[in-house]
Order: sequence, then structure tokens, then C-alpha cells
Amino acid sequence: MSRNQRGAPAMRCVPRVTAFGWLAALLAWVGSLAQASVLSNQSVATELVPGEARFDILLPPDYTAEREEPYPLLLWLHGGSSGEHQLERRLRAPLERAWEKGTIEPIVVVAPITGNSYWIDWKGGGNDWETFLLTELLAHVRATYHVEQGRAGTVIGGASAGG
Repeated sequence: MSRNQRGAPAMRCVPRVTAFGWLAALLAWVGSLAQASVLSNQSVATELVPGEARFDILLPPDYTAEREEPYPLLLWLHGGSSGEHQLERRLRAPLERAWEKGTIEPIVVVAPITGNSYWIDWKGGGNDWETFLLTELLAHVRATYHVEQGRAGTVIGGASAGG
């Protein structure tokens, strides 16, 4: 039977190596979880649009309110569809790849879910989406998250009818 440097049978080393391997794999997995972006669906009460206004928000990996510089804010407007899951389906993966490669700096992305609002204030009131977005939603996000407070750090963009 072969023995290790301490004179113990060599087989006794295998469980230790295996345990260290599992520990290293577990630590790598936990570390990768800390790097993931965070996507959540939220709502805010308003009288400018029917019911609660819903939106998705994507926080970059390692988002922290203690960061010295506030995060730039992207308000992403969907096309003619409802906007449901647009951030998850169309934007999250490309943003995560860009963040991982360092192509773009971390940003906070907000994607309102508005149905076929066309992002305008409807004649007669009750569906004042433009006013809601530019006043109440921006104010809510700026008060809740560590994002730029002014126009210079805020971008509004989108796809199709939202772009």
C-alpha cells in the first residue's frame, strides 16, 4: 500500500481533496450568484393612468446604494405590445454580456408596462402616460434607487413605437 508524506495510507488523502474540490466549486457558485443582475416587477400608485402602473426594473450586478457615483438611468419604452416581460426577453441578456465584458458601465434600466398606450397623454385624460412617465415614475425611481437625478444621467429610449 502506498503512503503519503506523513506515512498515512494514500487513500485517506482522496476524501480531503474531494472535500476541497466541492468547497471550491461551492464558493465559485456562490460568487457567481453575487454577480447576477436583479430583475423585479414593481408597481406605483397613480391617478394619471388606470390602476396601478407596473414596471420592470433591472439592477446591474453588484448594485449598491453606497456607490459613490449614482448609476445612469435608462427608461426603456416597449413597442406596440403590452411590454410584459420585454426587459427579461429582449434586454437582460445583452446587457449582462456587455457588463461582463466591460463594454458598458453599470446602469439601472426601468421598463414600464403600459399596454397599447403609445406613450402619450390621451385626449380626455385618464390615460396620461407621457405625464406619468416624465413626472411620477421618474420621481419614484430617483427617490427609491441610487440613480442620476438629472437629465444628463437619464436616457429615454425604446423599440418600435417606444423608440
